[in-house]
Amino acid sequence: MEIENQFTDSEPKDNRPPWPSLEDCARALSLTSWDDFRMTRTMRGRLVQAPFNSQSVHDAKDQRLVQELNAHATGNDPAAFPVFQQIFEQALAEDSNEYFLRDRYDRMLADFDRSEEAVAQWKLTVANMPWHLSAHFRIGQILAKVPERAEEAEDHLRQALQIRPETADLLPALGEALINQQSPRASLRPLRKALKFRPNSARALLLNARAHLELNEREKALQLTELAAEQAPEDPAVQSALNSLKADH
Repeated sequence: MEIENQFTDSEPKDNRPPWPSLEDCARALSLTSWDDFRMTRTMRGRLVQAPFNSQSVHDAKDQRLVQELNAHATGNDPAAFPVFQQIFEQALAEDSNEYFLRDRYDRMLADFDRSEEAVAQWKLTVANMPWHLSAHFRIGQILAKVPERAEEAEDHLRQALQIRPETADLLPALGEALINQQSPRASLRPLRKALKFRPNSARALLLNARAHLELNEREKALQLTELAAEQAPEDPAVQSALNSLKADH
């Protein structure tokens, strides 16, 4: 009975403050329609790949997710970017060390093609937490696509691999950084390892194809790109690469 009394509410229910609303919770967490759009897009992007795209309920699920994406379209509207940015910056001004918040802010910046701003934010995280795997990864992932920044990207990606070796998500980005440094043969080592971890990864398949294309191995590049198209038939980058290879075949 004594134990029960410890957990008995001493305050009458009528005197308790009301539960916060969903809007109150979203405001406290700096959640925006961008978060809704991003999570729905991420889920749909995964479900259109194998093995989920072969499930009997796939079409119905995909249709529902498309409807949700349309409902959250504001989250992908460039006109809404200043509002999102203000929400994040106000929250970070109150607690600049809240790295989960900064992580979302960085992703939002990258989504709206503010790559340099995103890299600058990630570098603030690295300055405070040099062991932060995601920060090194995101810097490397963004810069790997820019040939003149590919060497810097490689440095951050290798630091991330030192923190957590054999991390599958890092390997395609490292391969891309090496390709953009004119080192396609060296890129094949991390890219093949990426496929060993995730054989159905359209991104890893496409980057492997690009490396082989740089080595003038067009048949191999076409074969890998066709495999990537099987895994991600709606990916515009995959379809563009496949059309280009077939046109030159």
